[in-house]
Amino acid sequence: MTASITAVVTLASTNARAQFACVGTLGASDVTCSNTGATAVPFLQDQLGSFNLTTTSSGFSNGITTTSVDGNVTATNSGINADMLETSASGLGNATSNNSGIIGTYISTLSGAGNATSMNSGTVIQDITTIAQDGGNALTNNSGYTSAITTSTAPGSALVSGSATSINSGFVAGVIATTADGGGNATTSNSGVAIDGMATLTTNGGLGSGAGTATSINSGIVDTILTQTFDGGNAITINSGRIVNTSLGPGIFNATIDGGNATTVNTGFVNGGIFTGTGMAGGDGNAITANYGTVIGPFVTTAGVAGGNGNAIALNAGSIYGTVDVIAGVVGTASFTNAGLVDGTSSGGLAINLVQFDTATPTTLNILPGSRIVGQIVLNGDILDPFAVGTRVNILSGHDISSVLTFGGGGCGCLFGGLTDTGAIVNVTGGAPYVINGDTVAILDPTSFVAADRNVVDVTRTITSLVTSRLTNPAPIGGSGSTAIGFAPSGNVARDMANDAFSGVPALAYASNDRVLLSNPSFTAADGTSIWAQGFGGQRIQQADAPTLRSVSNFYGGVLGIDKTVQPGLRLGGFIGGGAIKSTIDLNSGDTSSDIGFGGIYGRYAMGRAFLDFSLLGGYSSNDVKRTIANNLVPGGYEYAAGKYNGWFISPEVAYGFQRSLGYNLTLTPSARVRYLAAGFGGYQEAGSSTNLTVASRTSHNFEERGEFKLTHTTNATPTEQLQLSGTVGLVALQRVGDANVNTILLGQSLAFATPGKASIVGFYAGAGFDWRNASGFSVFGAAEFTAMSDQSQTITGRGGVKVSF
Repeated sequence: MTASITAVVTLASTNARAQFACVGTLGASDVTCSNTGATAVPFLQDQLGSFNLTTTSSGFSNGITTTSVDGNVTATNSGINADMLETSASGLGNATSNNSGIIGTYISTLSGAGNATSMNSGTVIQDITTIAQDGGNALTNNSGYTSAITTSTAPGSALVSGSATSINSGFVAGVIATTADGGGNATTSNSGVAIDGMATLTTNGGLGSGAGTATSINSGIVDTILTQTFDGGNAITINSGRIVNTSLGPGIFNATIDGGNATTVNTGFVNGGIFTGTGMAGGDGNAITANYGTVIGPFVTTAGVAGGNGNAIALNAGSIYGTVDVIAGVVGTASFTNAGLVDGTSSGGLAINLVQFDTATPTTLNILPGSRIVGQIVLNGDILDPFAVGTRVNILSGHDISSVLTFGGGGCGCLFGGLTDTGAIVNVTGGAPYVINGDTVAILDPTSFVAADRNVVDVTRTITSLVTSRLTNPAPIGGSGSTAIGFAPSGNVARDMANDAFSGVPALAYASNDRVLLSNPSFTAADGTSIWAQGFGGQRIQQADAPTLRSVSNFYGGVLGIDKTVQPGLRLGGFIGGGAIKSTIDLNSGDTSSDIGFGGIYGRYAMGRAFLDFSLLGGYSSNDVKRTIANNLVPGGYEYAAGKYNGWFISPEVAYGFQRSLGYNLTLTPSARVRYLAAGFGGYQEAGSSTNLTVASRTSHNFEERGEFKLTHTTNATPTEQLQLSGTVGLVALQRVGDANVNTILLGQSLAFATPGKASIVGFYAGAGFDWRNASGFSVFGAAEFTAMSDQSQTITGRGGVKVSF
């Protein structure tokens, strides 16, 4: 960033007092002086007593100095001042300097027991200095340009100092320095640019009282931040901006020298790392560091550095590219909580170091969902030391991808710091399956097993509904049948989906060359036999629940069927089909691709206005499974495993309902359906990772009940056209019965767990459809249905197409 500085020339001398027209008598009343002229010599005005002095310049000047004792003094420049702007109140009065113009050298604002304030929205070629020397407060507020800012307070005869505050929203070419000496607080706040950084310090001034709090707040761009207290004050640094750090050392150095607490919070960017420390030269204090942004470099939190006491607490929910060190005082605890990325690649491969000066120091490592660690993890403790306390490792599992964490020795090349040699205590909560083997903890994301079960339920329900819907289609216009073969031209959604599905099923591959069967979605012979083809598609969204992640499953397919009235009131049919399912899990945790083939029979027995529907569906599946694993000992922190298995399913269904005419071409059809589903999932062995999973075969059993009301409106607009509109609402209940366990082997250990999710769920569904027909043989049809269940899943399905008969 660059700044444009206007050159200031020395002005010719004239009478300064005449140039600055003054009203009032010095030492006897308030005095106001103003300059609007073109030239002026340096101006000096002294006010005695408690009277106020105000100087204003909007013209040209060669320097302005205004002083008072116990009265307030204010100097304002909005013109061009070739030299300095000096304002002071040596007694009880306040001193204020305002500049919105150009100052050729510097601004100096001094006060005694009163407050000192410098305000700049213009240009100051050199620096701005604001000092309260005898207990007053000092404030510098810059929204313009200056070379540097110094704001300080001192106790003087008042024995205690006021607060020192520097605020910058402009451009500072050097350092912003804020110091409170004598127990006052010091605060530096930057939302602009400070090329050489910002420094905030407090001391007690040797008065024996504790120092004040030093606070640095940055939301702009600075080089580095130094926050430091002496004599017991607290240090606070908050960064939401950018710390670029063009030199050596940490980007943030936040410390208490002689005791006091230190707290650092970063939500921005820090280059060079963060150091938070207490008791650097002695004394006690807690050290706390929290990162929600990005840190490049060491991330150090240490308490009681020079032999003092204190707790060291660090939290990361952002990204750290460097080593995390958390070190407690002589008496204290150390803890690190991680829900973000810690990548120790650039620091020799060491990601987290929790080794303490004393193996008896209580040490805790908390791993939360979202944690990603790349590099070694070294723990505190020594199993050979009877006084040592092993690190407590708390892992909250669930809502995350599979992970493998190896601690200390073994694969990481460390000589110590593992689970076994430190006597660490591991506590895994959250519900996700896990195993512990030596120094390694492996956690499994079970989402794919839940998705596999529910996908079979939804896909088979869609197929069954599609098949039985053939029994309620309106009769052809102009008669009970047609010998014409329906032809679906290019662009028919149902035909295209059926082509894709059938071509992937070996048993049905021959049909891809049969124009009659696949290009023609419907054929009705003279004896009432119908041959039909339809496509279907849908999406199921399962929200995150308990230990599982959110997943999305998309499925589609095609069905080819034939049915015929075999005796009055009884119509029977059969069908075959194929399709595909693609399931993806949030956070790129894994995915499953499945190809399915199926077939079955269906029928309806009509009893007047009542009917009994029945169907039997069976099929197989070929499934490819991929899983992402976060592993702290592999380059980049991720590895991938893949497996393949076959499956099967069988589902009988029975439904009873009746039709009731409501008049006005409206028909209400209440019905109840009961379905059973058995699904088998073959066993498989993963490959491709260092922690491959072995899964045993299993079978799931489900019962489903549906009660619905369907309202149909049929319109014969002309003798050759018919439109049927329908709407459906209903309730659905699903129960998983039998053994729901999944048996696996991970890290060479048996790992059995129940399929996550509720065993019994309920929900509702609603749908709509249309079927428009023309006696010439052209028809358009479509239907859609939405289902919402109590396990926070939603499913949308649809089918449709275009048909032309000739």
